[in-house]
Amino acid sequence: MPAPVAVGAAAKVAGGKSGALRAAGALGGNKGKKKGGRGCLITAVIAALVVIVTVAAPLLLLVVLLGGAEGGKQATLSERSQVPEEYLAVLMSAAGTCEDVGAPLLAAQVDVESDWDPRAESWAGAMGLAQFMPTTWAQWGSDGDGDGLADVFNGKDAITSQAAYLCDLVARAESAIAAGTITGDPVSVALAAYNAGWSAVAGAGGIPAVAQEYVTKVLAAMTGYLWLDPTAGPGGTASGSAIVDAAMVWVGYPYVWGGGTINGPSKIGVDGRGPGFDCSGLVLNAVYAATGLQLDHLADSQARDNRGITIARDFSQMQPGDIVAFSNSGGQRYQHVGIYIGDGQMVHAPTTGKNVQVVDLQNNRYYGAMVWSIRRFA
Repeated sequence: MPAPVAVGAAAKVAGGKSGALRAAGALGGNKGKKKGGRGCLITAVIAALVVIVTVAAPLLLLVVLLGGAEGGKQATLSERSQVPEEYLAVLMSAAGTCEDVGAPLLAAQVDVESDWDPRAESWAGAMGLAQFMPTTWAQWGSDGDGDGLADVFNGKDAITSQAAYLCDLVARAESAIAAGTITGDPVSVALAAYNAGWSAVAGAGGIPAVAQEYVTKVLAAMTGYLWLDPTAGPGGTASGSAIVDAAMVWVGYPYVWGGGTINGPSKIGVDGRGPGFDCSGLVLNAVYAATGLQLDHLADSQARDNRGITIARDFSQMQPGDIVAFSNSGGQRYQHVGIYIGDGQMVHAPTTGKNVQVVDLQNNRYYGAMVWSIRRFA
């Protein structure tokens, strides 16, 4: 739910609805549906075994507390989440309010906020489909269906207002990140501000702990609504862009050896961070979310999976969503894997101490010296 905080005049970002989440922004609820490995480096394996022997019980407790335990099955494009028919047109229209707030994000947020119940009310006083507090609605409430009224319990009004407010929060987040006063990606920060209020974000210098679960839920719920993105193929057929979208929602999550399932991030890393992903865990999660194909949790197996079409190591032939594996042993074994996102870039989970991030491949000497295996599962 949007926190009852006063914000400045709207600073809407110009532009139409984005088809895929931008790398920089790839990225509370009343009702939420719980959306619910082997590593890339030998040294990580040894470290992980030591941790398991010495602190297995505390780590198990942390995994449960932080949501690492597997929950419900993550939605695939063939098992897509539904938008009530009466809201589909206004949802697609509202998605054009700014570039960073697309239909999948808006739908996922409504899903978590109210489960598409326009009459929903929370114990805190939040109301309607998008769970606006009265003071926030007084500033951002608008007429979304042309009846001359701005009614918080009118789903079309709520979605139109939700998009305007979230776009303004994204713009504020972008400005604050550029100024160095907060860190994070703009979309995740905006979601945190929607849930906990801008003052909480400013005070924490980014996403406050109280809003982390909410942000995670919304981003995870997005995988069920990727069919709303026109870059997903006809009839919800998986596309490379859908694989990219499914991976980009996890940008900023920590590398965790053995982490990542079809349901999302899991486990705690040797550095105490988590839940998160290792390289093959991120790939299996994104490919499953977009296609329903379940890959092995091992980079070498993913590199050799014949369900994927082999693609030449040629940027003119590579497409977003292609899986790129790397071998420093001449192709005898592939130790690392990521997802090509276009423009010579890849999203991947690098190694312990780092986060899921985008990296340049075209001018990268480290990966450039390795043998590549590229497969297309879309």
